[in-house]
Parts: sequence; C-alpha cells; structure tokens
Amino acid sequence: LGFGPGGYGFGIAALALGLALGQGAIGFTEAGPAAGRWIAAALILMAGFLAILAVGRDAPTALLVLGAIGFVDGTTDVLFETAVQRDADPRYYGAVFGFASSLMMTTMMIAVAVAPLAHELVAARVVLLGATAFLLTAGGLAFLRTVGPRRPLLPAAVGGLELDPRGP
Repeated sequence: LGFGPGGYGFGIAALALGLALGQGAIGFTEAGPAAGRWIAAALILMAGFLAILAVGRDAPTALLVLGAIGFVDGTTDVLFETAVQRDADPRYYGAVFGFASSLMMTTMMIAVAVAPLAHELVAARVVLLGATAFLLTAGGLAFLRTVGPRRPLLPAAVGGLELDPRGP
C-alpha cells in the first residue's frame, strides 16, 4: 500500500493502539450476560473488517481498519476472561484458561508458520479472505454457544471421574 519497508511496523502499531483502546474502553462497561454474545458478534465484525482490508487499496484506510480490528479484539480479550470467571467452575479455572490459551496460541503460531507458504501460493487478499471465512465460522459457533439454555464450560465427567456439583 505504499508504506515501504516500515509498513509492517505501522500495521502492528495500529493493531496495538486499537487493542489497548479496546481493552481500556471495555472497563467502562458492565460485562453482563450479553458478554458472550458480544464475543460472537465481535468475531463476525472482525471478519467484516478483514474483508474490507482484503479489498481495500488505500493506506490510511488500511491503518484505520487494523486499528478497528485491534479495538474489537481488545474488547473480546477482557470479556472472554470475565465470562470464564463467571461461567466456569472455580475449581477448573486453570484448566479452562490453560486450554483456551493453548488453543489461541497454537492457532496464532500455525498462522505465523503457514503465512510464508500462503504468500507464495496466493495473493495476500486471498489469505485475508480465508481468514474472514475462519472468523465467520468461529463467530457462528460462538453465537450458537450463547443461545438457548446455559451449558457448563466443562462436562459433568472429566476423564471418567464424576464431578460433585456441591464442590470439593
């Protein structure tokens, strides 16, 4: 988009600024039961931002869109942690946070590892549209998790051991 060698740095800076603003802004809201629905909506919103990024050709707009992606992601980071603390059994916070963190980090590392190969095979716009499809799917699945009766984040039996709902 004409940024030259510093383009990557400008993009990361826009993402980071948006992330910080999103995390800060969410502190001024009440994270009620709708927090899970916002996470689903945010994934779909980020998919839309990625689609705009994929088809756009204007450098300032790209930076603004990257900042918006960061902002939305920042809000979901805080709301995810809040929702887990509200919905998960406190005895399993470590398991839930550990699994979620591992899953998120694994997908990010796979994306970093696959990016050079994807860049050699298809245009960057195609990669962004592929990520858009992934986010739309994730948002749809998250939305399905938030409608209907509340389901526990861990099953009643883990590893063949029955969990006593009354606590330890």
